[in-house]
Amino acid sequence: MGKKNKEFSWANYENGRNDEIRKLAEFLKSVIWQLSEPYKMKRVGRGRPYYPPKGMVLVAILMFRMSISEREYVNWLKMNIWLIELAELPNPPDRRSIKRVFERTPEEYWKKLEEKFQKIIPDSKIYGVDSSGLKPK
Repeated sequence: MGKKNKEFSWANYENGRNDEIRKLAEFLKSVIWQLSEPYKMKRVGRGRPYYPPKGMVLVAILMFRMSISEREYVNWLKMNIWLIELAELPNPPDRRSIKRVFERTPEEYWKKLEEKFQKIIPDSKIYGVDSSGLKPK
């Protein structure tokens, strides 16, 4: 009598994880698009135009939520184009652009966003709001 190996579908596991991220991204977009622009874009001279601020905030929050490094996240973005389309960005941003979002966005905007989340999901069993944002319980 040998030990029975249970088969586990890792593809289903990954699909479930991606569905969770997709639902969170759609929820975040619905909240972020209700608020005003997080920061003003200054267009001076020639060069590459700025990414849309609301889309960049969405991308930045998801990076923070996924708890992976900036380089890993940029590679993940390149493979998951659906998020770039959802955030209405022309192409995947680099890690410096994502980091600049945190520098440019005033603290008041992050507080407004946090208050909005707390109104929508005050006692959620899936997500809880703490000082760092949305986090699974």
